Amino acid sequence: MSRVEGTLKEYAELGDAIVNFVVSAALTVETGRPVGVKVPDKVLRRVARGEGLTRRGSLQPEDLFEALAARAWLEGFSCEEMISLVASGLRSGDLETGLRELLRALLNRVELLSSGAARARPRG
Repeated sequence: MSRVEGTLKEYAELGDAIVNFVVSAALTVETGRPVGVKVPDKVLRRVARGEGLTRRGSLQPEDLFEALAARAWLEGFSCEEMISLVASGLRSGDLETGLRELLRALLNRVELLSSGAARARPRG
C-alpha cells in the first residue's frame, strides 16, 4: 500500500475516516457496546497542538494529525495497533490521553514534508 501518493490534504481526508474508526473501535472495545463517533476537530486540535503540530498552509493541526494517521496506515501501521493505543489511553485517562498516545506513535513513524506530502520515517 505504500505506493499511494497524495497531498497532505488528501491524506487528511482519508485520515479523518481512519481516526473516527479507530476511536469508535477503541470505545467499543472498552465499553463492550457498539459505539460510532465523529471525533470533534477541537479535540484533535488540542491534542495536536499539545504535541507541537502547527498550521501548515491551509491545513490546521487536526488535519495534520489525520494526515499522519492515513500515511502511517498506508505504510503498514495497522488499525489494530492504533485501536490498542487509543484503548490503552482510555483506560488510563480519557479520550485525549488515548489520542495523545496515538499521535506520539504516528509522529515516530511518519515525517511530514515541506512539499506537502508525507513519508515513512526510516527504521533503524
